[in-house]
Amino acid sequence: MASHMNNYFNPFSPVLPEQILTGAGLTAIHEMLALSLGDPGDGILVSRPIYGRFELDFGNTADLKIVYANMGNTDPFELDVVGKYRKAFENAEKIRVKIRALTLLPARNNQRDYEFCEEKQIHMISDEVYALSVYETVNKDAPTFTSALSINPDGVIDPERLHILYGMSKDFAAAGLRLGCLITKYAPLRKAIAANIRFHNPSGMSIAIGTKILENKEFVRDFIALSRKRLSEAYGYTTGVLEKARVKFSKGGNAGFFLYIDLRPWLFKDISGEGKETIRIHIVTLFWRLKIFPNPSLLNANQQILPTMAEMANQGVDLTGDTGQLSTTVSWHEPHPIFVIVLVGKEEIPYGIQKDLLCAQSPFYREHFAKQGQVNQVEHLVKLPDTDIETFGCFQNFIYTSYMYDKRGGREIPDYPLLMGVWKLATQLKMAPLRASVLDVMAERRQTTNAIPGTALLKQAWKETEEGSGLRKMLIGWAAEHMRSSPDIRNTFAKSLPQEILSELVIVMSELPATPAYIPQALKHPLPNNPVEIDFEQARPVSKRARKSDAGIMNSAPDDAFEVKPVIKKPARKSEPGGRKVKGRVASGRAGLSNAPIVIDPEKDMVYCRDLIHRMLSGPGFWTRLVGPFRDPVDPTVHNAPNYFDVVKRPIDLNTIQRKMNNNEYTTSQEFEADIRLIFQNCYEYWTPEDPVFKDCENFEKYFNTKWAERHKWVPPYVKTEVID
Repeated sequence: MASHMNNYFNPFSPVLPEQILTGAGLTAIHEMLALSLGDPGDGILVSRPIYGRFELDFGNTADLKIVYANMGNTDPFELDVVGKYRKAFENAEKIRVKIRALTLLPARNNQRDYEFCEEKQIHMISDEVYALSVYETVNKDAPTFTSALSINPDGVIDPERLHILYGMSKDFAAAGLRLGCLITKYAPLRKAIAANIRFHNPSGMSIAIGTKILENKEFVRDFIALSRKRLSEAYGYTTGVLEKARVKFSKGGNAGFFLYIDLRPWLFKDISGEGKETIRIHIVTLFWRLKIFPNPSLLNANQQILPTMAEMANQGVDLTGDTGQLSTTVSWHEPHPIFVIVLVGKEEIPYGIQKDLLCAQSPFYREHFAKQGQVNQVEHLVKLPDTDIETFGCFQNFIYTSYMYDKRGGREIPDYPLLMGVWKLATQLKMAPLRASVLDVMAERRQTTNAIPGTALLKQAWKETEEGSGLRKMLIGWAAEHMRSSPDIRNTFAKSLPQEILSELVIVMSELPATPAYIPQALKHPLPNNPVEIDFEQARPVSKRARKSDAGIMNSAPDDAFEVKPVIKKPARKSEPGGRKVKGRVASGRAGLSNAPIVIDPEKDMVYCRDLIHRMLSGPGFWTRLVGPFRDPVDPTVHNAPNYFDVVKRPIDLNTIQRKMNNNEYTTSQEFEADIRLIFQNCYEYWTPEDPVFKDCENFEKYFNTKWAERHKWVPPYVKTEVID
């Protein structure tokens, strides 16, 4: 490692092996630095935005605090950035947090940073984990990487206060090795860390691999050059996409794997008059819905951590609704003796709910009781005459548990009409979090039932929901996907819709990608704990022949008025040795030949099989291009087929067949043929006709059938001999 640092980091004085400590990744080095440099409650100063896990690395064991210097519109590479650090340092002093070190990421050669650390008598930690992941961009003014090792510390900073971090996780794409290094001239720090490093030692295997890599200087040179080239290409492609989409981004970056992009124009249409906390919850909720977890750049002014999942479920907002529909929570450690009796439905069935909870969850009731003022009574009475018991049950379960239905208790997922009723109630009570929950449960129902709401519910949604609501957008998007994927029923489905829905549907369809949306394998072959309920065929009169799927407006079952099944093609055929015709084309076996038996010598037949599998796998040639997807075993991760082996019980591939052939495990050509056809059968059983591999398999099978049917004409290859005197 010392040799590597001396070759690529241009140190002012050579790095010596004894100045390097190696741990199980930089996370471990961070923790040991924290334990060695500070006491519980002390601080580490960093700029923001920055790597979010410093809080855990420095805080979990050592209990050091991360003190953020907000950069605002200041480029972290500018010389006056020290002013930001100075302000954060002074603010920390006011709350009695002693700053022990300044951590720089990414590293840069700004002499004022070093002078600031020397002035404040604090350590400087230069995190250079992306040191060699610097690439060329069109921006020729982008700063270049300069290691802290390359500066002359004389008169700038005490060399014993300067510490460099480096590892193999980023530059060598080898995070799994868990190799991180601290380079420091400060002997007491090395001694302190050495006392703890036995708890963070890297494995012997990692050290051996890392050493082997770094000793091969030619490999390192070529690898770094290729990595930089690919990073530059990826940067050009990504920024090109952003520019085409008119998304602004910071153009100063030229290292690492990240870009700063500006998505503010897409957050809200109007946030005028909103407080900072309300806007913060807007953003956090949006990110949570998109499964994006920001940390720590969205902390509030008091450095509080972002809301937890449970808090966001109660405090979140449905961004398709009014921006003021926030909910709060109540503490169950406090008494809530006043109840509200809610009379539900025409029969006025009574339900009791704590008033504090009802007002916290529903802005509608909050406003309702605020207008009444302080009324000295133990219980209040309100009515919901247009709400049925099941809808109210979902509402009640949500305000107490943050879940719309008791899934863990075995409760079935609500159907679409019930979810529509909950949406109406949530709109009436101004409960944006409940509306968001309705959308989530609708998406869950679509996945578990493989069905979307039918025409009746689509019309109802247009009649009873506001324009631009999340429910409308979701339903119209699903309908567009359904029509795109089911052209056979497009006209029938379109004729059932009123003009106002059809007009918007046409617009949404025009915005869909040119190819159908990718369907996760979980929907095609569900995992055991997530069954998909698909009715492949409905009963039909025996006098009619089944020709098309039942997708569209169906009337055979109670749910059909509200749910549309996607087009279901009949189960994929199994490849069988026996010959048969399907709509005039060969499906499998010896179809197309005369009934007269063809006698083939068994020994010659096996020679043909051996030659055939050899030609399939020993390219170049037509066979090798044809069989590409079937050469190797299916990898559930690589091929996005997580439950492949739950569906396919007898997996097989061409390399396995060749191995069996080489080991003389086939005694007849029929055994060889059976394994080849097992490849076809497995493919048709797992994949669907829309998958590219399904079509590849059809081509493979068709060509194999042709060659197999004509194998009696095959002439074995011979060896041409020459006699040399």
